[in-house]
Amino acid sequence: MVIPNADFINHQKERLKGIVITHAHEDHIGGLVHIWPRLQVPIYTTQYTAEIIQQKFFESVGLINVPLVLLSSGDVIDIGPFHVICMPITHSIPETHALLMSTPCAKVLHTADWKIDPDPVVGDRENGTVIYLSL
Repeated sequence: MVIPNADFINHQKERLKGIVITHAHEDHIGGLVHIWPRLQVPIYTTQYTAEIIQQKFFESVGLINVPLVLLSSGDVIDIGPFHVICMPITHSIPETHALLMSTPCAKVLHTADWKIDPDPVVGDRENGTVIYLSL
């Protein structure tokens, strides 16, 4: 098991406004049960991913009230100085999103994990225009 070294953010946790999770794969949510108790900020994610996160916390530390903020495709939210747009992308798990984050200094596109899937089992077919049009 690899647990993330959160020392950098632990030393600045008063500046942390939230954690945004793009999808429910273990390499994206597995460390939350280890780092969230020290950070205790809202976790922004989709309903599907939130259910898996809640189950992981329950199995690891028992019932705990983790503040989950539910997102849907196309949602636009502000988290501290970040203006975030949740853009649906195809992947091997439901409700995966890329994030377009705007700040006063720059725009950053975080694509998470994705694949161009001509026949996705869940969700709409990615046609390559969603990311281009959102920039």
